[in-house]
Amino acid sequence: MLTKFDFQPFDTNNLIRRGAKNDGGYLIPEDAKADLLISFGLGDDWKFELDLVRNNHVNKFIVFDHTQNLLVYAIRLLKRINVNNFKFSAFIYRLLILLRYLRDYVIRNNIHIKKRITKQGSVIINNNVKELVNDINLYELFDKFVSSPNIRVILKIDIEGSEYEIIQQILHHSDQVILLVIEFHDITDNMLIFEQCLSLLKMKYSLIHSHINNYGHVDENLIPQICEFTFIHKAHFHENRKVDKLPREGLDSPTTPFRPDFQISFL
Repeated sequence: MLTKFDFQPFDTNNLIRRGAKNDGGYLIPEDAKADLLISFGLGDDWKFELDLVRNNHVNKFIVFDHTQNLLVYAIRLLKRINVNNFKFSAFIYRLLILLRYLRDYVIRNNIHIKKRITKQGSVIINNNVKELVNDINLYELFDKFVSSPNIRVILKIDIEGSEYEIIQQILHHSDQVILLVIEFHDITDNMLIFEQCLSLLKMKYSLIHSHINNYGHVDENLIPQICEFTFIHKAHFHENRKVDKLPREGLDSPTTPFRPDFQISFL
């Protein structure tokens, strides 16, 4: 049975926040080093990806998100031009997102692949006929975008519930994925499968940070609906002391501003 102690991370004193202050920011080891960041989920904020390059955690990054591109951001900006309900702040926000995407993915040539991450991948069978779809799985991704088995990878996953179906594929590449940042959604509705996923990940990785997303809720047993995790490969972590409480003071910040963070004591 899932309990709050399943969310209790090991204690390490070298965590640092990268990315946004609120949603989109994550804790990773300050000395984390890899060759490549592979990121699932773009949204309106890719500061985490930029931070990892700026601070020499990785050499470059690749983002996969089938819901976004320059046209999508332009359409969202145009929708803000409404004479009857024009909000200047919303218009400026959408304009800035568009300009940042243009700067970071068009001018600076960072890589955004407009594909959806799924267990099945790019081929489906329909009446015994193979059809190509705009999906990709981790096996295909590593074959195409990771040129050598010696490349070390940091993997960041925020794909709104699809994370459950790719856990086995992550573990298949665990020799290369040295750090995993992942947000699990709808935990309270999928407790059995979440518990199975967590147990599988803990076979290869040590949990070094948990943060409850305060956009969701927690149930009567302090099980969160949405939670962010940082895992490090066991080959790179040997501590056995665990934290007494969450969130981590001075490091964590509420995912949704102006709402208090959820507190959990493990004492």
